[in-house]
Amino acid sequence: MRINLHNFIRTVIFASNATFRPTTATAHRAFSASRAPAPLRSMQIPIFGALFGSSSSSSAKKMDYPVKKTEAEWKEELGGSKTFGLTPYDVLRNAHTEPPGPTSQYNKHYAPGTYFCRGCSAPLYTSDTKFDSGCGWPAFFDAVPGAVTRHTDPDGSRTEIVCSSCGGHLGHVFKGERFGNPIDERHCVNSLSLRFRDEEEGGKKEESKV
Repeated sequence: MRINLHNFIRTVIFASNATFRPTTATAHRAFSASRAPAPLRSMQIPIFGALFGSSSSSSAKKMDYPVKKTEAEWKEELGGSKTFGLTPYDVLRNAHTEPPGPTSQYNKHYAPGTYFCRGCSAPLYTSDTKFDSGCGWPAFFDAVPGAVTRHTDPDGSRTEIVCSSCGGHLGHVFKGERFGNPIDERHCVNSLSLRFRDEEEGGKKEESKV
């Protein structure tokens, strides 16, 4: 039997981002204000996303965004210290995926405040919409109105989300996973795409400058 290597790799990548959840109705819980972990969490095989690098859709790269800089300027501003071999430039401008889990800075972060684009400082998400999905990356069920633009991947398997101001890659959005949040969506976002500002400091204090 002959195996088409290209189709095999695409299948593996798709599987790495698919979410598998039991379908028994009694297994699901209502979304709570505490954002406590759900008893049944999304199950993923995320390592392939990091290994195969860029996941940006062609339409995202072709769009025109209000904040414009040369690639050299983006690299100078975002190509600082690395987290597991990746810089914010790699994620925001080349759509790489950071490793999940403890190395994802904002995965288990629940302080009140706002999450901004690390590339252009546009507000993207608030802590009110953040919840624990168990996927290993920060999860939000909604964005600041107009802050995030969606693009369907070329093969139609996923929907990429980017910053509406600068086009920086944030991650992907998934629907119908039944986490119990108000709109039944999960914005799976790379921590390296974000900066957090604490509400207690009036939104002026940034937790991360990297």
